[in-house]
Amino acid sequence: MASIDDESGSSSKKTVGKRGVTRLQKIHKAKSNGKRIEVQWNSRGQPIKHNSKTFASFIGVTVRRLVPISLDNWSAKKNKEAVGVYKQNIWDEIEKAFIIGEEHRAFVYREAGKLHRAFRTKMARSYLKDSKGGFVKHRPAKYSFCIKQDDWDKFVTQHMTAKFQKVSDENRERALNPQHPYRKSRLGCARLEADMVEESEVGEINRSQVWKAARVNKSGVIDNENVQRVVDQCEKLTEALSEEERQDLGPTNILFEALNLPNYSGRVRTYGFGVNIEVAIVPNAPFPISVEDGDVSMVGQAIGTIVPWPTKLLEFVAECEKIPGQSQNKESIKEILDHNWLSASIITVFSRYLYDKFISPNGLINKFSFISPHVLREDNLGNGIAKILLKDEEFKDKMILAPCNLGKHWVLLVINLNAEVIYYMDPLNGEPTKHQNFKTKFENALQIYRANSSSKVPKVSKSKKISWKKIKCPRQINGVDCGYFVMRFMKEVIMENEFMIPTNYFFDHKCRTYSHDKLTEVKEDWATYVVDDVFDV
Repeated sequence: MASIDDESGSSSKKTVGKRGVTRLQKIHKAKSNGKRIEVQWNSRGQPIKHNSKTFASFIGVTVRRLVPISLDNWSAKKNKEAVGVYKQNIWDEIEKAFIIGEEHRAFVYREAGKLHRAFRTKMARSYLKDSKGGFVKHRPAKYSFCIKQDDWDKFVTQHMTAKFQKVSDENRERALNPQHPYRKSRLGCARLEADMVEESEVGEINRSQVWKAARVNKSGVIDNENVQRVVDQCEKLTEALSEEERQDLGPTNILFEALNLPNYSGRVRTYGFGVNIEVAIVPNAPFPISVEDGDVSMVGQAIGTIVPWPTKLLEFVAECEKIPGQSQNKESIKEILDHNWLSASIITVFSRYLYDKFISPNGLINKFSFISPHVLREDNLGNGIAKILLKDEEFKDKMILAPCNLGKHWVLLVINLNAEVIYYMDPLNGEPTKHQNFKTKFENALQIYRANSSSKVPKVSKSKKISWKKIKCPRQINGVDCGYFVMRFMKEVIMENEFMIPTNYFFDHKCRTYSHDKLTEVKEDWATYVVDDVFDV
């Protein structure tokens, strides 16, 4: 990547060089040779390693060139046609320069919105006003290639209102003293983590280690008392726990404990994520915490992009009295909207939703079936499960989805009867051998099925052991998400429509943990189905 300064003129005086406009000649050279640059991604869908910086810079340069600086709202709902065209044009340019799959389109759009916001902020800070505080009428000569004069005029007008200046000043004031300042500039948590993993030659870095590394100065020293206090607390908590206890606690909970913050679902601290704003009920409301881009100070200006958000405000609230039905159904709705630990009734209704909306309409009735968690809970020896499997050959040649409650923790079993394989999917990455009674129950059930279904099971398999395959599926980061993860697992297994599950999980759904959006999706699926189909209102 190269940069040049487009300002003309010379001087005999020695001056300090200034960074010029980014040109990205590496990409232009590759495109001229008919080549595209490959981008590597982590399990959470974030670009990492060698070409990630070039990729991010190219998005920024493309946004400057294609999106007018006067656009003050990235919401496709408010400016549907215009923003839709901008987004598609950006994506087309990205595809010409990089090898990138469709699954990363949403990331590109969010990143584009964030970088457009950052560019507006940079222009406002550095070029909007002169040395006397007056507004500059002419566009910056340095950026004349991407800023039209008409757009600059609109940009200036937007910033001249007293209301905007007041809110922007307040937001900028709050940003002056962050409690735990980030010190890695453009590197980002995702790339920082990837670099740390590569240097240490280990498979995973603890979240608290990444958090600490992101907040040391250039000498590798912590010079902030608040940061040091959190680091000390992380070390204290780590020393007090055994290795098994640390695994059970999850990758982020030690950091949450040290920060003394509640662990709400959807918050992925130190992963470089924030809140993706889709709807602003009060568009002119100021952000509850400061954002890096002082130009953006109101919630409505960040629609369609990612911004930081306080964890205490990340929760689901609903007025269940407005939904008709029995009190038990109301409690179930409140349970899922408040993001509580899920009961068997919730899981059962979601299974019914999957059958009505995915299995039946797509002709998959002979491919998938469910075993109710209520049946699994009451069957200690496996006899009840075997009886269900043998009933009217209903489960022959099918993949059987069996959500199981292992003492306040949900896991999913996917059983292939013909192959005599049980796929074990645990959001906590546990081993089935840790639950020997549970494991024995299902093995007994399949052995009873085998003994009483000679016409269905090949003779060669009569003496073969039941095969358990642990799947490296997305992992939960708190103590309540297991039920939501299991519902997501069931949906993705049916969507993939395969008779086997890869050990490293399905490629299109592989990630370290599910995002807030993916968990919200299954909650909305459940709630919509209950209201529209179960209550029939």
